[in-house]
Amino acid sequence: MEGGLNEGLKVRPPGMEPFESNVTISKDNTDISAEQNLLFVKRETGGQDDEDDDSDEDDSDDEDDQSETGDDSSNSGSEDTGRDAEEEGGSEGPRGEEIDNQGTDAVKVPAEKLLAQIREKLSSIPGLGISNDSPHSELIEYLTASMAKLSAENGMLKKALQTAKERPLAEGPKAVAPTPAPENTGEQENTPDEPEEPVFHEVHLVRCYPQKNTYFQDVPRMFKGDLKSDHLRGRHGLENMATYLKKRKQVAFVVVHNYQCSCSGGTDYHRVVGYKDGRLIDDSPLAEAETKHIVCNMNTRKAMTEISKAHPGSFEGWNIKRLPRYSYEPHFIYYVHHKTFSELADSSNLNDFDARSIKLVCNWVAENSKEDWDEADDMFKRGKVAAQHYSKLFRPGELIVRQQTDRPGITWVYKIDSYPWASPDCDQVGTCHRWSFNGHFYKIQANLNFSFMYSQSQTEISPDDGEVDITSLNLYPLRFAKPELYNSLLARGSRFWSCRKKKIVAYHDPDQDGEDGSRELAEHRFMVDYNIFKRMHPHNSLFSTETDDLGSEAMAKNEPPDDQFLALLPPEMHAFDLGAKTWKLLRVDRITDVTWNKDAFKRLVLPKENKELIQAAVMAQGRLLGASPDIIAGKGQGLLILLHGGPGTGKTLTAESIAETQERPLYRVTCGDIGIEPAYVERYLESVFTIGKAWGCVVLLDEADVFLEERNPTDQKQNAIVSVFLRLLEYYDGILILTTNRVGTFDEAFKSRIHLALRYENLKEDQRVEIWRNLLSMLKSRDDERIDINDLLMNVNKVAREDLNGRQIRNVITLARYLAKFRAEMMVYRHVQDALASVVKFDQYLLGLRGHDDTWAAEQRLR
Repeated sequence: MEGGLNEGLKVRPPGMEPFESNVTISKDNTDISAEQNLLFVKRETGGQDDEDDDSDEDDSDDEDDQSETGDDSSNSGSEDTGRDAEEEGGSEGPRGEEIDNQGTDAVKVPAEKLLAQIREKLSSIPGLGISNDSPHSELIEYLTASMAKLSAENGMLKKALQTAKERPLAEGPKAVAPTPAPENTGEQENTPDEPEEPVFHEVHLVRCYPQKNTYFQDVPRMFKGDLKSDHLRGRHGLENMATYLKKRKQVAFVVVHNYQCSCSGGTDYHRVVGYKDGRLIDDSPLAEAETKHIVCNMNTRKAMTEISKAHPGSFEGWNIKRLPRYSYEPHFIYYVHHKTFSELADSSNLNDFDARSIKLVCNWVAENSKEDWDEADDMFKRGKVAAQHYSKLFRPGELIVRQQTDRPGITWVYKIDSYPWASPDCDQVGTCHRWSFNGHFYKIQANLNFSFMYSQSQTEISPDDGEVDITSLNLYPLRFAKPELYNSLLARGSRFWSCRKKKIVAYHDPDQDGEDGSRELAEHRFMVDYNIFKRMHPHNSLFSTETDDLGSEAMAKNEPPDDQFLALLPPEMHAFDLGAKTWKLLRVDRITDVTWNKDAFKRLVLPKENKELIQAAVMAQGRLLGASPDIIAGKGQGLLILLHGGPGTGKTLTAESIAETQERPLYRVTCGDIGIEPAYVERYLESVFTIGKAWGCVVLLDEADVFLEERNPTDQKQNAIVSVFLRLLEYYDGILILTTNRVGTFDEAFKSRIHLALRYENLKEDQRVEIWRNLLSMLKSRDDERIDINDLLMNVNKVAREDLNGRQIRNVITLARYLAKFRAEMMVYRHVQDALASVVKFDQYLLGLRGHDDTWAAEQRLR
């Protein structure tokens, strides 16, 4: 077949699709535009980029690089672009529209000569006849023309590639434009070790799911003829960021503008521009970046590392092993440290280029964030903050306050150890820690986020609010709090430190009050002892760790490590309630030292000789502890006191007064606490005596009738309880006081074990007068009530004529107080008269039923 190359391309066997190309080849020459064949240019450079992907410049300390979505984890943008063009049958860029040549001369190829050479070569092959009569002539002619065209294109593309690389790029007003990577010739790049002046580049990143995220030199857009399935893109693709920076040592950092592709929730340009038959009718406007971040070169980051190593005190919380490669708006690290970095860059041992690179980064970030930073600084000076500035509130190395929303008044303090993980949507305050205690001081790590700043119900503070007071948030830096808060935290920490070892403390709950104004004896007492707590509750989660971060040496010192340590201590601690006999969690700020009532024993209404016996026995037991008079070691070292008599005669008050005088905890136990099952009784009493010995308690076994009752051959359970109690008494070396109203049923075996037995007679009138005066005088301390003390004391002799016991007298006074409050009157003698009348009537009623209590008890052989 004769004719030009174009005619040959039209000849094809029946059914064969025409060979399509964007290149137009004429009879005499072939013209090709470098821009039109950008696809093939990218293919050639893309191979090199993919190889460089495996040789990322990041060292082992840059694990954070791999976590960044759409940066180093993605391959070259040119690879994706090339694939899209191949699938759609055209080159990257506008579809079906001529692209400007941008000054590139057409490349001419002598196609006729090349076609003649191919035909001559084919004619020389034996058996392959090329003639007009040959049945294969059309096929051979088609293949010949195709081979000539492809060969011509190959030469032209090489020429176009070289031309594209040599084309100069215009510089922007702020940054040096990125330059394409040099051709991979296998030779080392001819770049100086230290470029003269550091620069930064600006590139554009299209984030597209499920496609790969892609970098471009130019601002991306959609092009005329694009389908909805097409992706936002630029004309000039880039390799991955690590390779890009590795090849450009003079680039200190890159500003990355981030865009969202329309297929991943970005702008739908088909609706913005308009479409026909599903295709855009025109090019879309240039896309607008949603966010931007910077990526620092490896050398820039290494220079920052050198500065932070040389000046660790200036960069608290800066992790020199994982310096962030990326910095997202609002560039928090630079917000805190940009001035420090710039100042230290000049005074450090860095080379001039690295020093200028650091200052270039800091200055650019400061200039581009100035408006945002200034707004935040202005709010902070006024003690205000808005949600967009939450991240700027917190700085590593400082203390932050967290108010517990579900428990008002509970304040936790944390120290920020490091910056939050680099992420564009990070809501973390950073890695924090506080101190905890379980017998040893250990640190608890925590990751706090902005959700802790406002209430879960969001009824008061919401993240959508405008400016709010910083201290109204549930989480804020301590530097914004009033000095009174910091002082209270130090006081709270000092109390905690003083209780790190075994200690009896008082606890004052504002919601509770004493019954009769006697706060000294009604005061709530607790024992702090984490060793005993662990022995009694070894499976408590508090003891799941054996870590001792403070150390025994620091623990043994009287002074705490420092004030910051005190502020970081917990707001609560565990203690044993000596009244309720359970472990509770107490607020440390409500714990005080015990005020021992030394006058309690003096006010005790007892015969003088009985007081002397009690004092002598108690004081001697303390001095002689350990000097056992028994042949068997460990036996007979305790002090057992039996107090027996009618109710309200002062037996329990005597035990309480002994504990106050000796400054010992009072551990009161009743038969109801112990139970009636022998096995349980034994375990319970063992725990009581263990606690009593460990804490030096005065153990009061109140109403101990069941343990003292004479054994009966018909009641095996009662006999077992008495036997257990007798055996345990032999080895208890503390003070044990037993009280009973039923000494008449006393078992003979106890006689030899009791060191002191005292009988409490019914109160005489002079004793009742003394009790009335003591109890009424204690009302003077009640400032919250209106009480006429003089009027009450003047009439003591009148009320003392009634035959009441001590407990009844206390009840009358309490009832009189309630009556005065109800009537909104000052408490006077009249109120005592009214309360006393009700008690006397009830006693007379009981007397009429069964006679006097003493007479009835004697008849029953109880006392």
